[in-house]
Amino acid sequence: MSPSGNLLTVRGDFLSFDTEDFNCIPANPAGFRDNAHGKGEGLQMLTGKQKRYLRSLGHSLKPVVMVGKGEISGPLLDETAEALKSHELIKVRILESCLMDRYEVANALSEKCDAEIAQVLGRMVLLYRKGEEPKIELPS
Repeated sequence: MSPSGNLLTVRGDFLSFDTEDFNCIPANPAGFRDNAHGKGEGLQMLTGKQKRYLRSLGHSLKPVVMVGKGEISGPLLDETAEALKSHELIKVRILESCLMDRYEVANALSEKCDAEIAQVLGRMVLLYRKGEEPKIELPS
């Protein structure tokens, strides 16, 4: 047992099991990063309230970008960045032919396009990036 008496403890990005052979597994599936990590200084992390608001807005949206067997390429990133520039909030569909994990796709698109992940649900990803002239007023 650990000094705190817990069998399971969180250390950084890993869950640690207090056993004889000390196994570690990632705390997030497929290395799914929290929006607070790995971002540029200019971007802010979305709060839970803001994510809920964006999810409510995104419910009625149709997918603008589709990721298929070509996976993430230059033209796809350009298309995603352009869609974010004009819409701020977009829905991305991950087709069954895509071999990448949905979290890998969400992370790659958000990192390359400087966007925040509002939701990953099934094969849909909701991305948000504040525009130069914001159209969406986020709650504080």
